[in-house]
Amino acid sequence: MKNFKPDYRFRLKFDRWGLWQAISLLIEVDPKFSYPNGEGISEEFLTAEAKEILVLLMDSIEAGTVQVTPPYQSGVDPGTLKIKPVDFINWANSKELKIPDQLKPLLNQQDALAKNPPYLDPEHPHYSTELATSIKIWLQLFQSGADIKTQPHPLIDQIKAALKEKGFAGARENSRLATGINPNWNKRGGSTKNKRTKTKKITPVKK
Repeated sequence: MKNFKPDYRFRLKFDRWGLWQAISLLIEVDPKFSYPNGEGISEEFLTAEAKEILVLLMDSIEAGTVQVTPPYQSGVDPGTLKIKPVDFINWANSKELKIPDQLKPLLNQQDALAKNPPYLDPEHPHYSTELATSIKIWLQLFQSGADIKTQPHPLIDQIKAALKEKGFAGARENSRLATGINPNWNKRGGSTKNKRTKTKKITPVKK
């Protein structure tokens, strides 16, 4: 079976792989030889190496650290599950499994996606300037997790100033976006920090 090398160029065109496809490509066996009928997982194909990978993969799927379609349910036949190639190769890399050179570009795809997420791509057909700007400002101020100095300028004023630098100078849009970015903002009304306690006015009862 090891002589039947996969056609990686063809297989990389798929958006999803069956688990048997993914594992066979990882161990450099063409899926059509691992299971000719194209369904399930062949007992003949389950070499010691493939069985070990399948056990590891199913453990991750059951733990929820790897996403498959349809959503995993206890007792499901592994042969009915599909996985995204990028997700599978990154999972294999995390388990320190050997990855064929032809599949290594998938690792770079994941890195590129992390560095340039689609919501920050101006060329994306559904790009939102407000969303991208809000995320960039949040990262600028809060990514490190360090405390933000609120003196001499309160946090909300710092956010508004950053928005103005990005071109959101209008009072209404500036205030709206700043509220969404502000992590101290209580969505039910007002800042959760330094919020004044309102005293309920008691109306005397007339006798």
